[in-house]
Parts: sequence; C-alpha cells; structure tokens
Amino acid sequence: MHYAPTALKVGALGLLATFVIAACGGSDATPTPEPTPSPAPAIEVTGNAFTYDPADVTIPAEGSSTIRLVNTDVVEHDWTIDELDIKIEAPLGGTGEAVLSDIAPGNYAVHCTVPGHTEAGMVGTLTVTE
Repeated sequence: MHYAPTALKVGALGLLATFVIAACGGSDATPTPEPTPSPAPAIEVTGNAFTYDPADVTIPAEGSSTIRLVNTDVVEHDWTIDELDIKIEAPLGGTGEAVLSDIAPGNYAVHCTVPGHTEAGMVGTLTVTE
C-alpha cells in the first residue's frame, strides 16, 4: 500500500477548507428584505345636501381599493351599488368604509338608499378599469 506524505495530506486539507469557506460565502452582509408595498390611500367621497363629492369614482379592477364615505350632513347617507351588493353607511356626521376587491371592469350606478335621496339626485358612478 502507498501512503501520501503527511505534508501532502495537510496541504490537501487546507485547500479543501479554503474551498468550503469560499462556497459558504463568508460575508457578514445581511440580505435586505423586499419592501412591503403600502396600501393605497382610501378614496374619500363626501355625502352632503343630496350629493356625493366626487359623484364619480374610478378604481382598478385588480387588487383592493378602499372607499370611505364621509357624511358632513345632518341626515344619514349611504353609498350603495345594488349590482355588486355593496352598501357603505355613514351616520350623521360620521364615516363608513368598505374595501372593494377584484371587481369586474365596467360602470356601476351608485345611489343613496335613504328614502327620497336618490330621487333628489344623490347618485354617482363607480368606474372599474382594466
């Protein structure tokens, strides 16, 4: 049997250790985490004197959008889309909100369901774009 001299063995082990350390990186740098996207700000609609301001709201079809109804009036109001079964209610001087997610593109009629408010002109449109 033939054995390699001890110096050769030690040199081979040193070379192997160098490769292992290099393969493991040996860096003290910590990876930077991916930034978390901030949620989009709520779209505020004000209800007052039988009107919505703005009356027409546009949101993207994909993802989520928050609609906040701010009632600055002395009577109740809501922001209702019958076709999508969405109703945001805002009490006297209060607010209400809803998160709308992944709605099919199109135009949807908005109105206030408090008796007489739709007839008085409290209407608008939600436009959902692709």
